[in-house]
Amino acid sequence: MKRSIQIILVMCLCFVIKAQAQITIMDTFSNKIKRLSLKEREELDKLLFGPISRMQLNETGKPTFLWAEEGSVKGVELTNDLTNQLKDTNFSTQLKYVEVISIKWEKDKNLILNEDHLNQLKSLKYILIKSYDSVNIDQLKELFKDLISTKGISTKIEIVYFEMELPS
Repeated sequence: MKRSIQIILVMCLCFVIKAQAQITIMDTFSNKIKRLSLKEREELDKLLFGPISRMQLNETGKPTFLWAEEGSVKGVELTNDLTNQLKDTNFSTQLKYVEVISIKWEKDKNLILNEDHLNQLKSLKYILIKSYDSVNIDQLKELFKDLISTKGISTKIEIVYFEMELPS
């Protein structure tokens, strides 16, 4: 009897550990920075919003490069309707060192982002979702449910939501 209880406990523990490994870290920007030291906050702020080497994807298929540094692009900016450009193998050299994807998203529009979109992004740390709409974490989890269930990707990437202020 005691032996069977031990086996059941081990099986339950294995299941819990496996399930936890599939959960992507997901938070709002304001909550995320509360848990960081000043130096970490500054580094994250620079990576997500600062003047780092960025590639902006647009409807023409020809990206615009901002603050270009020799050899690497650290960020990609796009809108929710351009995520398929992340699959473009013509960009594979530029996407290799990308640490953050910044997606401007409108809540009522579809956003498709799955493993196929991220295959070329070997250094990706963050997916930044920027929107003028208020969104809660449960809505983000629903939006990224396919990505969260991808074992190889979900443990490496944090999804950060930033609510933008409407321009006056």
